[in-house]
Parts: sequence; C-alpha cells; structure tokens
Amino acid sequence: MLRDLKLALKLDSGKLIVTPVQAQLEGGLIAGEVVFDASEQKMKPVITLLLNSKGLELGKFKQLKQTMSGGNTRVKVQLNGGGDSVREIMAGLNGEAVLDIREAVLADGTINLIGGEIFGSLVGALAPKEDKAPSASLECAVFRFIIKDGIAQADRGIVLKTKRTLIVGSGEIDLKTEQIGFKIRSQSRAAVGVDAGDLTKVVGLGG
Repeated sequence: MLRDLKLALKLDSGKLIVTPVQAQLEGGLIAGEVVFDASEQKMKPVITLLLNSKGLELGKFKQLKQTMSGGNTRVKVQLNGGGDSVREIMAGLNGEAVLDIREAVLADGTINLIGGEIFGSLVGALAPKEDKAPSASLECAVFRFIIKDGIAQADRGIVLKTKRTLIVGSGEIDLKTEQIGFKIRSQSRAAVGVDAGDLTKVVGLGG
C-alpha cells in the first residue's frame, strides 16, 4: 500500500522524465526518478532508473507480519540500458542494485524468507540447527549486485549474519541468457554446541 504518492511527468520531443517518484511505504520513504529517452538523437530508446529507500521495515509488510518483526531495510537501485524490447534492454543493462536488511527476528526460526525462493532454499540448507529454533535473530542481510553489459555479479556480495552463523556468497546472473551460477558458504560463529558438520558448509547453484 503506497501512501502520499507524488509524481511529476514531463514529455518533450520523445523524452519522458518522471521526477520525483516518491511515496510512503510501510514506515519508510521510497524516492527516485525514471527517464525514458526515445528522442531522435538516440539510435534506440534508453531508460534510466534511480530508486532509493529510507526507513522501510520488512516486518510491517502484510505478507511478512506473521513470520518477521523488525527488519530495517535500505534499497538502492541505479540502472540504465537501451533497446527496442525489454529483453534487449536487460541484455545490455548496467548499474547497481543493493538490498540491505538490519536487525530482524524471524518467527519460524529460519532465514528461508530472505532473498526469495532460490537463495532462501540455499540459506535454509546452510543454517545450523541453532538457527532453526522457534525464533532466530538476523543481525544483517545484504545483497549487492554490480551489473555490466547484462551480467549481474555479486563478488562476495551476498552476506547474511545471525548470532551463530555467517553466510557469504558470490556468483552471477546473465540477464541475456537467464543463466545463473552461485556458490554460497556458511560458517558457524559459535564453537560451543555446534555439530562438526555445521562449522563450515558450501553449496552451489547453477542453471
């Protein structure tokens, strides 16, 4: 549910500028701008997207209220690309995307929720038994991708930390072919009460 939505649009000779784009969302503010340039000076349409958030709290989202509390979240997106179709724009996309989550309590005791189904499954497989208790505290979770010519890379850009576990991942997403390849490693931060098999785990994902 967006509140206090503000938009200003300007269209001039095939160039559309939407700024500001601003709204209140679950306790925080999202703001940015969008530029779509299809003017005669451009061989192909070019789109630029800037988006930032401040003060968002994941635990206030309707879909997450039953499984999470807290979760101060920062989002930063800077993207640009050009082409005659969405596929072509994605294939030549450049920019950066960051999701930064702090201090959340997860009611189901897992961290499967963070990062979507793919990363969630990996993280759930890596989490030691202590992080599968009735509740678990997530100190921070960061997903940072640098995108160049349609390749989104995370060089140790996936980090999740709980009281007992540190998870770090690297990999890439090819936006041209939709191929992915990731390797994620977990390491226990607690030496007491942890099974030897939980001290260090590594999983990979590709396809």
